[in-house]
Amino acid sequence: MEYLQRFWSSYQESIIEYISVSSGWIWSTHNYEAKVKGFLRGAIQANLAMRNLQKSLNHSLPFLCFLLLCPCGGPLVMTKELIPIGVLLDLTSPIGRMVDTCISMALHDFYTDHAHYKTRLLRRRRDSKNDVVKAAFAASDLIKNEKVHAIIGPQRSGQAKFIIELGSKSQVPIISFSATSPSLSPTGSRFFIRTAQDDCSQIKAIAAIVETYGWREIVLIYEDTEYGNGLIPYLNGALRRLTHECLTE
Repeated sequence: MEYLQRFWSSYQESIIEYISVSSGWIWSTHNYEAKVKGFLRGAIQANLAMRNLQKSLNHSLPFLCFLLLCPCGGPLVMTKELIPIGVLLDLTSPIGRMVDTCISMALHDFYTDHAHYKTRLLRRRRDSKNDVVKAAFAASDLIKNEKVHAIIGPQRSGQAKFIIELGSKSQVPIISFSATSPSLSPTGSRFFIRTAQDDCSQIKAIAAIVETYGWREIVLIYEDTEYGNGLIPYLNGALRRLTHECLTE
């Protein structure tokens, strides 16, 4: 802008000086004089217009830059639809910490390969602290406050028994990867999804081992939890079918 202004000012002075030292017939020619004055008048108006444009740019340029750089200022940045997903784990256990890390890595790798997807899973993590009551409270918080679309977990069958009921009433899918108790049947709730096989898949193998070695008496040692108690009826039935005496302790 300053260069153009200096150019117009110098050009005007050169025209005036040229006219003043030129032969007298220039001034005596009315048409030529009118043309020169019109040219100078147009140059002055152009100079004023350029000054107004410069003032306008000085005020509006920062705002224009802000619009270009602002993330929500245009179609340059695509907004992603966030879908909250609950993750309920026992983070005090090695398995819980390992699974939490694996979920984080899986999300990162998936969206790195599919960056064009318009949706993003937003992980909402809760720690059950290996407690049934805390697990149920955490699941209720995820459903009511976080408005999650599904819950991954919990780890243990005892916790899953209560959380499945919450999911059924709220119509939120519960996806368990490690709750293997046979009493937790997906047929009992259409909102419960188990990705691991239940413990009944091991019954035939145990019964086959007992039959192969010809053992007549079997002692079952199990823990008094949902996980342990859920397996005993199925194992007793399989062993009785082999006409073996089953003693439980």
